[in-house]
Amino acid sequence: MEHTRLQGVIVPMLTPLSLDGSQLAVDAIPSLVEFLIGGGVHALFLAGTTSEGPLLSVSERRTLLERTVEAVDDRVPVVLHVGAAATRDAVGLAAFAADAGASAIASVTPYYYAYGRDELSIYFREVAGAAPNLPMYLYSIPARTAHHIGADLALELAEVPNIVGIKDSTGDMQMLLSYLEVPGFTVPERIAASATLQDGPASPTGPLLGAARSPHPAALPAEVTQARDALAALVELGALGAAGPDHALRTRGDSGQTQRG
Repeated sequence: MEHTRLQGVIVPMLTPLSLDGSQLAVDAIPSLVEFLIGGGVHALFLAGTTSEGPLLSVSERRTLLERTVEAVDDRVPVVLHVGAAATRDAVGLAAFAADAGASAIASVTPYYYAYGRDELSIYFREVAGAAPNLPMYLYSIPARTAHHIGADLALELAEVPNIVGIKDSTGDMQMLLSYLEVPGFTVPERIAASATLQDGPASPTGPLLGAARSPHPAALPAEVTQARDALAALVELGALGAAGPDHALRTRGDSGQTQRG
């Protein structure tokens, strides 16, 4: 399917809240958007981990999208995270995103309860089906959802026309490599910590894979192939692994704590 290609610096936008955290500070959204776009970002990602999306009500997430789309005014793509514990909420948000002007949607697995592979597949298909004309990105963050999106499931879901990639927040470099091998998914033109879609405390390295479908998925840009080969070599040497992001957070002194709840 044809859609806007996501690339460059894709920022997980903070959600402005009142001082007591009880409601959205909607009047602050335009100035925040201007600050980010003025800084040269290429897209905005709403209601993810950094944005405290799981702590927002469905109504608040809708308002956040509406006000952000209005403030952005078609200058950069806006991606809404629609994942929820209840499938009906995720489906409703996906449909709303399509009508409200979002450029794409993303979704974690449903959380709290344990689900099997088949149930996860059904969930993602239903969410994607609610917005068939929007590109959708899977969002793997098992540390928060207790569900892992394996490469086999990603491979199966890549057959859905508007499921075009995955935001990998596992911190597992070997898993990242396996996602890179999923036919039908491609990667952003540049893979770098400063130019990936990442969710703050949840993923200092989490690249968004599959910025666009390609009729020739094997024809990756040379720099992407080189980056993948270098990453594979590091994994083989044991220089990178699941503990890498945790170490990075400790080095940065980032507590990883949210401010609402």
